[in-house]
Amino acid sequence: MLPSTKTTVLVHPKSYVIEYYVEKDVPTVPKNPSFVASEDHVFNDDNNWKQVTNLKAPDQVRAGEMTHFSFDKVNTYAVRIRMVRPDGKWGTSITEIQIFSKQVVAAKKAQAQIQVDGKRFCQTLTLA
Repeated sequence: MLPSTKTTVLVHPKSYVIEYYVEKDVPTVPKNPSFVASEDHVFNDDNNWKQVTNLKAPDQVRAGEMTHFSFDKVNTYAVRIRMVRPDGKWGTSITEIQIFSKQVVAAKKAQAQIQVDGKRFCQTLTLA
């Protein structure tokens, strides 16, 4: 199961890393989510974050375009994208982020056979 992330970036970053929160305790909501770095919060401790694995992403994130990333499943309370601004620019930003988890659709029908010592015990059962 791979999470999928869609992001719109205004100025493409020089580099970036996608990380997820690894602490087991439920974090409190930051007082100001736009300026978490200015407060004493668990999100500011780099030891509480781990880089996602198996990241699939375009070679270059393009400014003004929706970018799709996918990576191995994570169980977490938070995901962050740390970006390095390009040379000669004041910054870079994300205007929107959506995170989804791909889930297997439940089966509507199934068949089962019961065997004892390798021999069929009864007819094939069809579950609907």
